[in-house]
Amino acid sequence: MKHGRSDTYYFHSYGFLKNKPMFIGGGEKNVRMTAAEPEPAAPVLTVTASANGETITCRLTNAPRYSQVKFPVWTAENGQDDLKWYNAAKNAAGIWTYTFNPANHKPGTTLNIHVYGYLNGKNTFIGNTLYFK
Repeated sequence: MKHGRSDTYYFHSYGFLKNKPMFIGGGEKNVRMTAAEPEPAAPVLTVTASANGETITCRLTNAPRYSQVKFPVWTAENGQDDLKWYNAAKNAAGIWTYTFNPANHKPGTTLNIHVYGYLNGKNTFIGNTLYFK
């Protein structure tokens, strides 16, 4: 059967009486099959550093449904005492980006980078990664 085409299906029901099959009933049903909507691709977070390490760029792709995206960033040492929320910008291709200077955070070896997006008016966790300075 091809998707989007109506077809008629016939069905029969049988039962057994004294080990002999017996016809119980049957019928027909018109069925229309349609192609399922594909699932949207999952958002993808990538983090890259400039060659000299003076800037770090966070990119979020496959996230067209979000009205706003933010990247909270902090060093792993001493909890979130240097937490900063960076507001991403969306380009014409629908990719959210923000570039920041890691010197805005305490010296340390690891940055926690999370990404949140506003979906239907709610701040929603999308993902996270670690960046090793």
